[in-house]
Amino acid sequence: MTITLQLTEDEADIVLSALEDDRENYLESARASFADGDKASGQAFGEAADRIKLVLEKVKALVGDLDR
Repeated sequence: MTITLQLTEDEADIVLSALEDDRENYLESARASFADGDKASGQAFGEAADRIKLVLEKVKALVGDLDR
């Protein structure tokens, strides 16, 4: 399935910022889980961060540089 969105530059910036923040939260959770010895959760959080990174890169490629 493909979804087409029309966003203003401000809206695209909001989406990019939210993805970056979400990814950082998952990375922090992964680090904390590994530090606590919970490898399964650390790996799951890390994989989620990786998936978010892929989406983030895809959106960045579509919208280009928004003078961030």
